[in-house]
Amino acid sequence: MTFGDTSIILMAAATATTWGIGKEQDLPWKIPKDSEYLEQITSKVYYNSTTIATLKKDRPWHNAVVMGRLSWESIPMKNGPMPHRFNIVISRNPSYKMKPFPHTSLAISIHDAIEQAKTLMEESQGRVFVLGGGQIYEQAMDVCTHILLTRIHDPKQQIVCDVFMPPVNTSLFVQASHEELEAFVQEKVPKGIQLCGELEYEFLLYVRRQSDDS
Repeated sequence: MTFGDTSIILMAAATATTWGIGKEQDLPWKIPKDSEYLEQITSKVYYNSTTIATLKKDRPWHNAVVMGRLSWESIPMKNGPMPHRFNIVISRNPSYKMKPFPHTSLAISIHDAIEQAKTLMEESQGRVFVLGGGQIYEQAMDVCTHILLTRIHDPKQQIVCDVFMPPVNTSLFVQASHEELEAFVQEKVPKGIQLCGELEYEFLLYVRRQSDDS
């Protein structure tokens, strides 16, 4: 599902065996390169035939990030917006109180959040990134066009999670090549298994299959 040329991207880091994504509202691992990757990919300007001519370089954000209330309140986020991105927070409570940060809004569902992002992207010509948590990822599987996954391998099975995302359904999504990943994010990405202490991880891209591919 797309809105014009807008990509709706589910971006997550998850364990390879259990699809765990968090524990006690925090990340159960520290992988600096993955944090840098998320920061860069969700903040950067993406160029196409129209953005080169019309993009306002001095605007404070180009892409939108969508997250659930629990992710917004998590230890990494600390109830504050991710800078240089428009932040959309999903809560089923329309009266949920957020501090009046700039470039931040409240949505009552994933579809409300995507509709808000659609309107924003008409001006910025950017991308929409869905960043969790587990329930939001589950809902986003129906609407996202791409999945940027950091697959984390834990040879000693030491990572314990209490929040999980759905496995990627390979009947709906096809894994892209590394060259296709780099073309999609418009920059070089480390290829293959990377090491961080005893953890192994890799950067992957999945693309929604066209109807005639399924």
